[in-house]
Amino acid sequence: DLIILDIKPVKNFNFSFSSNVSKKELSKLFNVLGLYLKATIPLITAINLTKNQTSNIKLVKFLDFLQKEIKEGQTFYLAIESQKFIKIPKYVISSIKVGEESGKLSVVLIEMAKFLKEEEKLLSKTTQALVYPLFIVMVSIFLVSFMLTTVVPKIVKVFSNLNQKLPPITEF
Repeated sequence: DLIILDIKPVKNFNFSFSSNVSKKELSKLFNVLGLYLKATIPLITAINLTKNQTSNIKLVKFLDFLQKEIKEGQTFYLAIESQKFIKIPKYVISSIKVGEESGKLSVVLIEMAKFLKEEEKLLSKTTQALVYPLFIVMVSIFLVSFMLTTVVPKIVKVFSNLNQKLPPITEF
């Protein structure tokens, strides 16, 4: 027989392995928000409109949190800084703070979107540039391993059958 002593609510765990959102998605998000703000749409309405345009669940939760925090009186900067849904680079958060304090949040968001988009392109090009050298290194390692485990032992066997001494470099 089981006796229940205490009932505790189960916490809702997020089973996603990463809280990263691609810089491309973040760029789109900031660009849309910036354009809405530039069109003098209030921030809460802009967040709601942006939320309706995204299909990424993490971004929807992120925007829901921002909307709730701003309705409760937080600034946009503090809401973004306190959220735990997605990782946003510190320089982006600092730029948002400056934009909000200067009254140029729409401009900062649009420029940050451009910057993030360019950063994503640069990262992609860097990755593409490293694929070929990585392939060459892997093939080289495979060939050297093959030579040391297959070819060199056969050469050693031939020399020993002929009662010849191996060259010093081969012995090495």
